[in-house]
Amino acid sequence: QMPGKLNYGYIVDENGNHVKDGAYSIKCALTNYKYNYSIHTIVYNGSYSLTTTFKNGNLNGAFSTSYKLAVTGSSILGVDKGNISASMTGSFVNGVPNGAFNVTRNGELITKLTANYKNGKLVGAYSCSLLDDDARVQQYSGTLTQDGKFTGAWKFNDASMTFSNGVLISKASKDRSTPPAVSAYAKKYAAG
Repeated sequence: QMPGKLNYGYIVDENGNHVKDGAYSIKCALTNYKYNYSIHTIVYNGSYSLTTTFKNGNLNGAFSTSYKLAVTGSSILGVDKGNISASMTGSFVNGVPNGAFNVTRNGELITKLTANYKNGKLVGAYSCSLLDDDARVQQYSGTLTQDGKFTGAWKFNDASMTFSNGVLISKASKDRSTPPAVSAYAKKYAAG
């Protein structure tokens, strides 16, 4: 837990409920917080911030968040240090993602994501690199049409895939590829 301050505006709806409206921000800080157990002492220093805007209860406008945490542990065995940071930027229109989104997380788990939304649909260039639940690196990249369909060349980890009109035409990995006859049928299907 990180102490901080939340600021937001609201309007009152016809039922008397408070509905978020206007600027919304969170600012938190943790300075030299010490936790002692057994022969170990851990010191935490960190910050968290979030800024955005609401309109009638929906996210509306730019969205930005940032998180940093530095941890120092000491004992008779020595000193260990670790740092974690994360950030996300994006934009919403009436609660729907719209525009460029960027996510980064550094530390033991490294994550990078760049994506574009148009009225809530993923469109355009997409790239993602993260560790899955088994601590394996997962990497995906490619392009989506303005309708949100996969198109052209995509990379899924070590596999290369080709899409047309949202239909998988071919897939190739180091040990296996889509048979030519199957690709021919997939092209016909994608063409209608």
